[in-house]
Amino acid sequence: MAYVTINATKLKNCTLLIKDGYNREVAYTWSEDRKTISTEMVVNQSYAFIVTADDGYVFNKPVVYDYGTSGLNFTIHDDKKTATFYGTNAQVYQIYYSNIKIIAEAEESTEPPKVTEHYKHCTSNITGQTLVKNQSYNIVLTADSGYYFNDSPVLNARGNTYNFTISPDTHTATLDYVVTGDFTITATAIDESVIPPKVTEILEHCTSNITGRTLVKGERYDIVLSADSGYYFNNPPTVNEGGYIYEFNLSSDRHSATLNSYVVMNDFVITATAVSEGGESDDYTFFRMYSPDDKYLSDFADNIVYQISGEGFNEYDLTPYIYALYVLPFKLSTLVELKNVPGIEFNKYTYKSEVPSILNSDRIFTIDFGELNFEREFNSDFDFDCSIRLDVPFFDSIVLNPYDVIGRIVHVVGYVNLFNRTMNITVTGEDGDIIAENKRQIGYSIPYLSQSYKTASTYSDEMTNSLTGIQAIETYDFEIKKVSEISGYVKADFVVPEEADFIGEDWDNIRAILESGVIYG
Repeated sequence: MAYVTINATKLKNCTLLIKDGYNREVAYTWSEDRKTISTEMVVNQSYAFIVTADDGYVFNKPVVYDYGTSGLNFTIHDDKKTATFYGTNAQVYQIYYSNIKIIAEAEESTEPPKVTEHYKHCTSNITGQTLVKNQSYNIVLTADSGYYFNDSPVLNARGNTYNFTISPDTHTATLDYVVTGDFTITATAIDESVIPPKVTEILEHCTSNITGRTLVKGERYDIVLSADSGYYFNNPPTVNEGGYIYEFNLSSDRHSATLNSYVVMNDFVITATAVSEGGESDDYTFFRMYSPDDKYLSDFADNIVYQISGEGFNEYDLTPYIYALYVLPFKLSTLVELKNVPGIEFNKYTYKSEVPSILNSDRIFTIDFGELNFEREFNSDFDFDCSIRLDVPFFDSIVLNPYDVIGRIVHVVGYVNLFNRTMNITVTGEDGDIIAENKRQIGYSIPYLSQSYKTASTYSDEMTNSLTGIQAIETYDFEIKKVSEISGYVKADFVVPEEADFIGEDWDNIRAILESGVIYG
């Protein structure tokens, strides 16, 4: 089997593509001196050749297939950037020689660079201009009236991408660019009347690439979270959109987390916590969490660890190795997985008494408090003449706007972070919109100096208050009574018929009398 070698000394400022009769690309290899090409073409089989001029170059001279005794011309396309060589069947040409030569010398184009512009709701200051190669231009894109730039417009040239800089008012985008050849600009401005989704970011020791950005409903985004220096993601961050949870994908080094092609439809919450890379060494663990009860702490306070020296025993205080001791207002074992370990480790010392340990994966968790249905009472504007207070276990009350919740079902979720003893409460509607949110510390810290654990019983997580759910309290600034329940002078602020179909002129007269004042009974 004889393979074909190509003399490439006259192949300049262009690229060569070879295809077989099945339209498959044929592999080839350049020699080190760039003078010949070794191919997988087989003599007496048929092939097609396509040469493409480099960016900024064109074919002004004939492109030739030379087989030694004669030559055949390629077909140069109208744009002078591509030349093709086929057989009489317009598909492939049979190769009869093991050594051929292709002459394709592209020259630098004297034509002005071609600018391709893809604009939506914006204009450019270079549209219609004849640009000069190797000159610098300040390209300015301007959003149409009532529109703004959310994402940076881009310029693509020779496989490189350049981002425009958006102005502080988001109405213009600029780029200083030296023209080297043809290029493409793509830009889209967004309607200012479209209310963007609200993004809530609960981030600990990490940053997000969408912080401060205005997102557009229906658009896809690659959301990237980056851990701070010296931190990593122990658990995947999450997006909560109306109760639907989406997990990020962690990188191999766990220093970044991505959620690719996320379609934004409603308000959503990102929750992410990066932890210190101090991690574990041969001698100790950088950070461990335990869930002891009050008896355990009392026993611990009654025991002292001794350090052996050449002259005897010395008392050794372990409390400097306790980072924090605090009480939580719920039974932790009902919410997360606990694992019994032989004892609490303090640097090189271990208090050897079995105790529940909190797994790293459970140091941040979610409490679903359920849903509340705020049904309408009067089916009128009087439904909104009230105040609503949401009471959440272990948390301050949250005041809700009646216009945000009346006639709707709301979902309440708590995001607990045991590292900093915080809970973030998020109230969302059935459409995923965020109605209210609040963050505060839960529980309380207690002192942990030596000999301080002997008396109180509140050190345990076995506290009496339990996770019972949420309660919404609606209060109205008026008294509601039936007419039959009252006597004397009556003046009503508003009147509602007991029967929904009781309407008409008679009802209008009755309502007018009661609202103006009447002596009854």
